[in-house]
Amino acid sequence: CPNPSGENYLMDVIVQDNSCPVPLYDTLRVEIEILVPPNDAPEITTNTDFNPVEGCYESRVVIGEGFSLQVLIDDINQDTVEVTAFGNGFDLGELGMEFEDQVGLPILSTAFTWNPQCEDIDRLLNGADSAEYQVFFVANDRRKCDLEAAFDTTCINLVLIAPSDSNTAPILTTD
Repeated sequence: CPNPSGENYLMDVIVQDNSCPVPLYDTLRVEIEILVPPNDAPEITTNTDFNPVEGCYESRVVIGEGFSLQVLIDDINQDTVEVTAFGNGFDLGELGMEFEDQVGLPILSTAFTWNPQCEDIDRLLNGADSAEYQVFFVANDRRKCDLEAAFDTTCINLVLIAPSDSNTAPILTTD
């Protein structure tokens, strides 16, 4: 690890001979500079479509149908990485979204799931036909020696829609 003070390490090598009556000495001073290797940010990818205009992944979620997303984190430097998620203006757990933070060596893989149910329509759609929820994923690398870490952030826009109204009423007969 580099010297926390930012200075180079100094090492003195002292040698002496065993001559009589007075031994002779010599000293060699070595200055050691530890160069910090470059640190590339980890990279987050998912198994859904990326919208380059929005700069986010995106997906449609139908109430009553489950949604699952695989989140992959890689780090070219093979640093330990940590991935977390949070909602833009909302708590993931309060809306029933599930994501478990992970820490480990790359490649990390973790799932994001959301299973909004029909009884949640009023609360989640608030009288509209659809609503958008934005979730951010953040990956931080944990460099050795407390060196400057790098991070990556990506988002997914989840467009929540009500189930189709194409339900046909049953027909009653007197047969």
